[in-house]
Amino acid sequence: MKFKRFATAAAMAAGLSIGGISAVQPAPAAAAGFITIYPNYANNNCGFLGSVRAIQVAAFPGGTTPYHLGNWAPLQARNGASTHIVANIWCNYPWSKSGTSFKVKENWVTAVANKSYYF
Repeated sequence: MKFKRFATAAAMAAGLSIGGISAVQPAPAAAAGFITIYPNYANNNCGFLGSVRAIQVAAFPGGTTPYHLGNWAPLQARNGASTHIVANIWCNYPWSKSGTSFKVKENWVTAVANKSYYF
């Protein structure tokens, strides 16, 4: 399972060839039944004195948000489905403002339209 999580995070990170993109990628085939949800990541995900700089998030089944400044991002997911959310979280620390270190976070939610999920 850890390898699968690492592989998913690595694949998401590889999609960052154009930095600073904040567009939401459409769900597969933009099919009916896909809705927008809003995952939010707290600063405590970064550890001691850390704060969230940006996130990159994907929903399975659903779409991806390649890179979004801030601690939340709009994300496409299948309405009512049990959805696996995987996020790369870029963190700032008082000793390094580059935001180059990131954490991987996984959660499961039941997708409800326009709902915020706090992790």
